[in-house]
Amino acid sequence: MIVVIGIGGAIGAVLRYLASHHFAELLGTSFPWGTLVINLFGSFLLGILYGVSINFPLDPHIKGFIGTGLLGAFTTFSTFSIENLIMLRDGNYLAMMSYLAGTILGGIACGFLGIVMDSLFPG
Repeated sequence: MIVVIGIGGAIGAVLRYLASHHFAELLGTSFPWGTLVINLFGSFLLGILYGVSINFPLDPHIKGFIGTGLLGAFTTFSTFSIENLIMLRDGNYLAMMSYLAGTILGGIACGFLGIVMDSLFPG
């Protein structure tokens, strides 16, 4: 199980790096768009995994690889925390509040959407 999670984590970390740099090049670095999109998309994918696992028993290795490994390394809560602290330090209060709300509320909404999608496409 540890090896499976480690492999998933390595893949997730590389995907996070690539996605973060892509969004920085595409949208600039004045707002942490990459981290926001990664956290929302990761929440959505974890919601799908959770929704599927409710109706279909998944092998623990698959859940560990995708949920703990891949998505655990892909989403970036520690980066999110530091980026908020930097915005607070720099006095960018509106950006910080937008980022907090977008990540927290958006993450919950995307997780819910992922779970609901499973009920739309049963079996």
